[in-house]
Amino acid sequence: MRTQNEKFIEDLWTVSEKYHISDDIKTEFSREYGIPLSSVESVASFYAQPENVTVKVCNGLPCRLKMSESAEELASEAGTDHGTVSCLGYCDHAPVLWKEGRFYQGKGGVPVEIEDSTEANARKASETIGQYISHGGYGALSKFVREENRGFLLNEVEKEFLRGMGGAGFPAHIKWKAIMGSKGTERFILVNAHEGESGTFKDRVLIETSPHALIEGAVITALGVKASHVVIALRREYRNAGIILAEAIESFREYMRAHNNQDMLPPVSMVHVGGYYVTGEETALMEAIEGNRSEPRIRPPFPAESGLYGKPTLVHNVETLVHVLNILSNYYEKGNGNQTLKSYCLTGDVKNPGVYRLPIGTRASLLVEREGGTATGNLKAFFPGGLSGGIFPASYLDTPLDFDSVRKKGGGMGTGALIAVSNDRCMVDIVKTISDFFASESCGKCVPCRLGTVEMFKLLDSLSSGQATREDLKAGEETARLMQETSICALGQVAGKAFLDSMKHFSEEFIVHTEKKCPANVCFKRGDSQ
Repeated sequence: MRTQNEKFIEDLWTVSEKYHISDDIKTEFSREYGIPLSSVESVASFYAQPENVTVKVCNGLPCRLKMSESAEELASEAGTDHGTVSCLGYCDHAPVLWKEGRFYQGKGGVPVEIEDSTEANARKASETIGQYISHGGYGALSKFVREENRGFLLNEVEKEFLRGMGGAGFPAHIKWKAIMGSKGTERFILVNAHEGESGTFKDRVLIETSPHALIEGAVITALGVKASHVVIALRREYRNAGIILAEAIESFREYMRAHNNQDMLPPVSMVHVGGYYVTGEETALMEAIEGNRSEPRIRPPFPAESGLYGKPTLVHNVETLVHVLNILSNYYEKGNGNQTLKSYCLTGDVKNPGVYRLPIGTRASLLVEREGGTATGNLKAFFPGGLSGGIFPASYLDTPLDFDSVRKKGGGMGTGALIAVSNDRCMVDIVKTISDFFASESCGKCVPCRLGTVEMFKLLDSLSSGQATREDLKAGEETARLMQETSICALGQVAGKAFLDSMKHFSEEFIVHTEKKCPANVCFKRGDSQ
């Protein structure tokens, strides 16, 4: 179901990666696709790259923590003009920059291509369909497609209490029941593989290494809820993942055709989406796929009633669908499966950043010490679930990394992206970076987020330069709570959480900044911070 709008936005992205979208190009797009010039202007202003920018330097928190040289010096070594981007998806290689479709790590201010990001290395690490089938791949789907009554899968998903691994942790069985109760026979499974939050890159790794597990899990889910289409929405910057996934989808079709199962299964397609972090919000993702600005929709109606192309839609994250496959496989194996594993991203001030597959509920301290190779005594704070999950003091490192345990401590596990912050860091500087992220990534649709994120950044910028007062801190708390209560989507609702958590756990550090004192000697001039 490729619409004229989709063709337009795909071509817009292709052109914008090489050229600045001039007025003449916009006019040409308007004529070619029959889209009003005002609409072309609106979409182009949301997605297109700035003029003369051929290098993007990542400005996400994991990269900022590792940035030994300024963005300008790092880009200068690349020998061209540059811009900044909030996340490039290679957070474990921080600091990172992008140039002409390739990813580089800044080492001493010199960009060196990331070996893992090359197509050759990505292919080497990727599981082929032959390898996948050799250890039982597509076995669960082959059995499930011949089941006369597939309702038992919903019961299994509910029994296992599977929760969404994309950030919200919403119970999957509730979403399944909602779409199964919707009207009409045309339903969509939308796989959210946008992944734009700093510190989160597990879905990229899952797709690059195990594309067939995603495909099998998605198709099984489609059969389970009687969906007629599977659409995988992949972030444009994930070039290797796109190549690998496209080939995996084609080999899957050939395999099913050879086994006479092709007509029994819903078609699987992949689309590339760009845009900001907000594009990962499920309704904003639908808008992007349909060729519009990726702005969240007002709800109701909810996606299960009216989603992609106005049809009932079930949206799941990549890792969630892999868990669905595991649940069904364990069912057929009479419950003899392995303990449920979760992909945790570990970045920040640790020796060994990366993606680690560990049992759900693994303690943060174990992740940091055993996998990260870093003593917990070296840390001041950590983010248990990415920037949206809030900040915990290091004294909370004994917290099990599961949804309920993290929530009881006042945070959110989100995607399971733990970002470590060392003792020598300034919390004001950290929260300033986060505020900059949310202000930059806001789509601007709703007033609380559009204005609130900017006000939060101004406050932190003022605090780090010695201009803010204690009254300003109180006003900042009010703004953060207002965004929590009135923003349309989760981006605005969580944009002030890091500040609120810091005022709870590190209030003294913020208060002394109003006196032009920075305990970490990061803010102001060093002479003023003593």
